[in-house]
Amino acid sequence: MSSPTSNDADYVRETLTKLSVAVRELTPAGTKQVPQNPDRFNLLARPTYGGCRVCGLPGHQSIDVHHSAACRVALLSLIGFWEDIADHVAFLYQHSERFQKAIQENDPTYVMRLDNRPLKGGDMEVVLVDRLTGNFLKFMAHVRGIRAKVNVILNEDDLARYERVAKNLGGFFLDGLTLSDLYERSIAMEQ
Repeated sequence: MSSPTSNDADYVRETLTKLSVAVRELTPAGTKQVPQNPDRFNLLARPTYGGCRVCGLPGHQSIDVHHSAACRVALLSLIGFWEDIADHVAFLYQHSERFQKAIQENDPTYVMRLDNRPLKGGDMEVVLVDRLTGNFLKFMAHVRGIRAKVNVILNEDDLARYERVAKNLGGFFLDGLTLSDLYERSIAMEQ
């Protein structure tokens, strides 16, 4: 990692601020109202009861998987949100030693995907990585739960975007592990 220039340091602070805002919006208390046409918006930050019976996301109701244009908009919005997060994470990983250290010391668990889990405190970077990891796992778990429907709702390019962001952020937050790996590790720890 090269030594940061003044412009890099300013952009690191700016990017950390953007992630802080995103993390605040990931909590039920910090959520914004679902927009009419969500674009790059995290629809999983709010409780999902009353969500669409097809995709489970709030803000719309689709009749079935074959009449699910609103589900596609919602899923693409969610994927776009995580693409933006991935860009910020990649930049910070390269230009902030503290953020890179927080990523390297991150210890993801299966329980992190739950809203009621204990939250980690500490330096801003540690808190951001912990909360982003938990919400990324929540995103992965949601898509996994509706994966058969997702395969019908999204086209090949959309699915490729999802796979790219899942692989990219999985590399950062999960050290290449999958949700299944984390589940198996949690079961092994209980025995």
